[in-house]
Amino acid sequence: MIPRLGLARPGSTAALLLALVFVAGTAPSTFADAPAGYSLLDPARHGAYLRLGAQGPAVAALQRALSAAGYPVATTALFDAATLGAVRRFQQDSGCTVDGIVGAQTLAALDVALGLGSPAPPPSGTPAGAIPSRSLFAEGGTSFIHRTWNLSRPQREQAILQAFLGGNLPNFERWFANVTVTATLSDGWSHTATYRVLPDYLAVGSDVDFVRMPMNPLTAQRIADAFGCSLPTRRMVNDIYRQASVRLAPIPMTPGPQMMSNDYILTHQRRVEGARAGRPLGVLTGGHKKDVVLSNLLRNQPGRVAIYGWHMLNGQPIQPLSTVHENTYADYSHGIRLVDRTLLVDGQPMSITDVLRHPVLSRLLSDEGPMPQPRIPGVTAP
Repeated sequence: MIPRLGLARPGSTAALLLALVFVAGTAPSTFADAPAGYSLLDPARHGAYLRLGAQGPAVAALQRALSAAGYPVATTALFDAATLGAVRRFQQDSGCTVDGIVGAQTLAALDVALGLGSPAPPPSGTPAGAIPSRSLFAEGGTSFIHRTWNLSRPQREQAILQAFLGGNLPNFERWFANVTVTATLSDGWSHTATYRVLPDYLAVGSDVDFVRMPMNPLTAQRIADAFGCSLPTRRMVNDIYRQASVRLAPIPMTPGPQMMSNDYILTHQRRVEGARAGRPLGVLTGGHKKDVVLSNLLRNQPGRVAIYGWHMLNGQPIQPLSTVHENTYADYSHGIRLVDRTLLVDGQPMSITDVLRHPVLSRLLSDEGPMPQPRIPGVTAP
């Protein structure tokens, strides 16, 4: 899938037009949430191509659209060298022919990048009611990546936290999928737990432009608390993968310091989406990231992050349970899968904290035994 962006930014002409439309109480027009003048590009869909040297209102509309799609260029109404460079970068990133000429193929990609394509339908499942609503004007995932490209790691973590607490995540991640496990435990009885998980790893953006965002466990715990959720354990990661409707093979990238960069995060997102192409969003999906997990190992190593998973198609994880990294570390391969804080055990509601602390029932969720501290150390419980 090519990268795609959401709606217009606050303060833009498009945002103002959209606000006026809603105030008037009428349905928005086709291009109500597109950059101003976007319809002027329609002739380029039918052979009146825009290329180097062109000028006029259509070129200005193109420049506004490129900027809204995360490829900033001045609105000069002249198709100059800067505009040519932006067009070529967009074409390369979107899988178009990289010729610098704006025609039907490039505009179709821009339609999708601007959120004018068809979003994924709401998946079946239980709504995750504690997640805040997404603003009509929230930025897309690709724009978020570009905006935070040169931030320090602490600054990027703060931006990630603000994005999720502000509700900037796709619609398909607002629904829980069920995972059910049954086991005969040490009391000699068979017990069943059904817990609810988000269908994919946390992503910034909209259904038509999202980027799965790695983050450190401190940020992840704060988001989980705000959403009424928990992080999973190693056993839960295994069970989630086994019950996933879509299983993707891991896509490792060359190791090195660049693993923590936005460049790697975005590149990996595109590769995962290429592998996922043709499979639906909103269904339980696994195998494409390592999980940040809860683990008893963190009791003696509170300054570390526990990671596990990245299952191959044969069901074996690439990443054994590890605490090698400090707790401010996050690289492109990490993902955050949230689990609803309330689950059913033998048909009765219980909190995931109580289950993980239980001397018997904890085995339904943990292969490390009871977890006295089932949360990331260093983050105060709400």
